[in-house]
Amino acid sequence: MNILYHLKKNVNNNELLDFGFMLIPNLSKYSYIYDIFTLLISFPILIFYNFNTNENIDYNFSILFNFISLGYIISSTCHLFTIMPFPPKKCIYMPYNDNIFSNHTYNIGLVLIALEKCNFIYTSTLILFTFLYGLGIISIRIHYTVDVILAFWFLFFSYNIWDNFEFFLF
Repeated sequence: MNILYHLKKNVNNNELLDFGFMLIPNLSKYSYIYDIFTLLISFPILIFYNFNTNENIDYNFSILFNFISLGYIISSTCHLFTIMPFPPKKCIYMPYNDNIFSNHTYNIGLVLIALEKCNFIYTSTLILFTFLYGLGIISIRIHYTVDVILAFWFLFFSYNIWDNFEFFLF
């Protein structure tokens, strides 16, 4: 990823500084732990969704999948329009664009919103786990602080329109 390239040293040999990076310890050697966590949480939820008989759960999870699709559209658009300068040939990280939006944080937050809307967790639990997950994403240096903050804003928007989502489809 481009962030890892710039964290080592950018073209001008100046480190790219980030407020969250200065405050949160660098745990980048554990960067795959969040992908593993996302996979581990996704499979049980998908199995749970496919074997449920409750209409409330079915409704909330159908909205969840629509919002996840929207998140990938936002993320892909950000990747498309934030092309970075081409790094030196010895750089192995690809693609050469910046993130601008943390889809990791957004997707986990959406799953937690769905669980909260189905009354499986409390709103305070939703906020706490999403915040901790966002801090973790910053600590492993795969997103800048602004990427996670943007994901929180999109989550806030998603949470507030969740119950009226059908209105936005037509």
